[in-house]
Formats: sequence, C-alpha cells, structure tokens
Amino acid sequence: MAIVKQAIVVNKDLRELESHGNPAFPLEVYIDELERFSQRKVPWHWHPEFEFGVMLKGSMVLGVPEKRFTLHEGEGFFASSNTLHEFLPNEKGTSLFTILFSPQLLYGFPGSVIERKYITPLTSNPKFSELIFDGTRAWHAGITTTLNKVYDLCEKRQDGYELESVSELIRLWLSIYRECQSGLPPEGNTLRERDDERIKKMLEYIHASYADSLSLEDISGAANISTSECCRCFKRILKTTPFGYLNQYRLTLAAKLLRKGFSATHAFKETGFCSQSYFGLQFKAAYGCTPGQYKKANQES
Repeated sequence: MAIVKQAIVVNKDLRELESHGNPAFPLEVYIDELERFSQRKVPWHWHPEFEFGVMLKGSMVLGVPEKRFTLHEGEGFFASSNTLHEFLPNEKGTSLFTILFSPQLLYGFPGSVIERKYITPLTSNPKFSELIFDGTRAWHAGITTTLNKVYDLCEKRQDGYELESVSELIRLWLSIYRECQSGLPPEGNTLRERDDERIKKMLEYIHASYADSLSLEDISGAANISTSECCRCFKRILKTTPFGYLNQYRLTLAAKLLRKGFSATHAFKETGFCSQSYFGLQFKAAYGCTPGQYKKANQES
C-alpha cells in the first residue's frame, strides 16, 4: 500500500532524512495530500533517490532552483538525485502519487556499463535536474502510463511485483534516455553549481542559528558573499528572500513545538521571533489560524 505522507523531515542542508524502501528493495510509493503538510505544502528538500510523480487531483507548482512548473491532473514529473524541489498547491484537495527509488535499482552495481552508458550521462548534467511530462511531446503519455502501472504494482504487491516494477522502470528510463540524451546541452552550468554551493552554506547557517537575532550580513557571511549577492542567490534558487526563508523556517519549527503541546509563548521564544505579536501575525498568515487554535486542532496525543 502507498504511504500517505504528512511531513518532510530534513537536516541542516535540506536533505530529507527518511529512507525510501529498504536496502533489500530501495523503492517506495507515496500519496502526497498537500493540505496535510505543515503550511499546506511540501517544503524545499532533496534526496539521493530518483523521484517520479503523477498528479491525481487538482494542480500544483513544482519548484526547482530557478524554475517553476505548473502541473495538472494526469501530468507528471521527474526530479533527479540531489535536486532541491518543493510542491505548492494551487487549489484545495490537491494530491499526487510519487515513486522514489535508488538509481542503483536500474544499474545494479557501481561502475556497471548501464550506469556509465545510460545513467551518468544524464544525471551528471545540471540541465537534467527535472523533466515535465505534460503531454506536449508524444512520448510523455507513455511515461505517465508506465508510472501508473508501477504505482498499481506497488499498491497490490502481488507475487513478483518487485521484478515487474524494476522491469517497467528500466523500460521507462530507456525511453527517457533515447528522447533526452542527444538534446542535452554540454555539461557544466557554472552559475547554477556556484549558487547551489552558496545556498547550502547559508541554509546550514540559518538552520543552526535561527533562534538568534540574524542580520543579512550574518547570512551572507556564511557564504562569503555580499548582501546584495545573497539576496540575488536566494531569489534565483528559492524564489524568496533570505528573511522570507528564515521566517518560514522559524514558523515550521514553531508549529512543531505547538503540536508537541508547548505554549505559543514558548514557541515564539524558542524560534527567534522579535515579538509575540509579530509571531502571531506571521503564524496566522502562514497557517490561517492563531498559534493557540493550531495547537488545539493539531496537538499530538
């Protein structure tokens, strides 16, 4: 059965901490009902697994560094290993299924011909960080059909589903390889790689120091860049400002404390907000209710 996800747990550099599947069969399928997540969205995160998804209901924005894609019911996407991404619903009731699996499921063992010839040439190119299957190309329908088949196999889990799932994913990857490998630009996007490195350093600093009174100089200093370049970097990669991200991160942590039964006063003090009134205003803007109302509705038993 598919796992219904309600949260993404990440470390200081936004790597998702949850493992997907198990070492014996590193593949898992999920249902993401976006309203169940904190702040009603899937926040920025990345993981070493490949991720494919297909929209079940509604529409959402898939965010990756420097890009936004709107996906509607029946359309799909691919996010490559280590690609920062987020899901933002456009309407109530938006849901999708996702399939996450280790690339090694396709190539068998490190250094294999399959890895060197068919996997690495695509995944090593920054331009291959994501693909959208929206029906604008004839081959897209075959991809979403295969993804639905793999989802059904993993839902029913009948004898042999592991072999069938891997077989379908290998055929899917071959289709993608044939369609994409000749059209990819030369490897090496210097600005993108530099921005990725800078943003990881600044996010790590924010996650370690969020409870302090942080200045723009503090955040930019973590990556040894100017304050103006810091703002441009956040805008290019995360489509927000440094303080916009800081506020969002603080609110996420405050909501977690409220769910654990702590008071709004404790949550505000622990997460670095300058005043309780400002915290209340920001919280209501993000969650649609006061901290007290949120605690009452979501406190863990």
